[in-house]
Order: sequence, then C-alpha cells, then structure tokens
Amino acid sequence: MTAMLSKDPYILIEMPDECDCRFVGSWLLKVAEAQSFWSQMSDHPAFKDSASALCLESAALEALSALKQTNSPFHSGKASHVLGVDLEFFGVEFAVMIQLGFFVLADQTFQTTVPESADQTYHMTVPESVTFDQVQRAALNVAATKASGEIVQPERLLRTLPQAEARQLARLL
Repeated sequence: MTAMLSKDPYILIEMPDECDCRFVGSWLLKVAEAQSFWSQMSDHPAFKDSASALCLESAALEALSALKQTNSPFHSGKASHVLGVDLEFFGVEFAVMIQLGFFVLADQTFQTTVPESADQTYHMTVPESVTFDQVQRAALNVAATKASGEIVQPERLLRTLPQAEARQLARLL
C-alpha cells in the first residue's frame, strides 16, 4: 500500500451501514484476541519495550464510542458514522488493527456522490481470524516504519489525510 503522508496525518474510519450488537460484539471479541496475542509477545526481544504500551482494546473502545456518538441518545437517521482519527493518538494501534483487517479501505466503486478522496476511508470489518503470527507480523510491519534515530511512524503504512481535509470529508460522508 502506498502511503499518502501529510503534516498532520489523520485517517477516516467508518462504521458499516448495518452495525448491530452482533457485529460490534464480534468485532470487540476479535480485538480482545489480538490484544491477548500482543500481550504474549512481551517476552520477544523485538517487542520487550513496546509490547505493554500498545493497547488495541483502548483504541478500539475509543473509536467505537466516538463513532456511535450523536446529538441524541439514539441513532440519528444517518446510514453511517465517520470519524477522523489523529494518528498522534493510537496511531500504532490503528496501524496494527488495519494490518489485521479490523479496518479496510473503502471500495471506490461505491463512492459516487463524494469526492475522489473518499477512497481514503477505512471501514470497520470483523476479520475471519486473528492469530499470534498475524499480530506478530503486523507489529513487525509497524515497527519497520522506524528509521534510524526516529520514532515509529505508522502513517507510512496508511492512507492519511491532513486534518482539515479529513474533517471536511467526514462531514460530506
């Protein structure tokens, strides 16, 4: 995947049109499985310093909570909810979750009434499986974004937008 880097990188995530308790429950259970595998990696030398710091569950709960918010305690008539995520917060977690299939890039063919940049949106999905090897591979991919003397830069793996563009596109969607 070719990353689109920006100075203030954001990603857009979107809930599916038919988001129900079964979907959310399944999604959260898979996130919990991934978190469990991540915790098991803390003994691995490559992850010893960072394994305890990554919290997929917190990032997932924050995203889910923000996506479900509306002005009323009930859903509005909207078909979907879109959230701009600042990669400064939970950037590594979202990069790992995207690598694991918890979010996938939107299919351009379904985006007909919104700008071309709508293909930057990640849709929530429930991966078929989450394994220790998949979590380890995802973590290694994200860790590989760290160049000498730098911090990990997960935005190198993701389709990002500048904050202003992400906010504008979220409103349109």
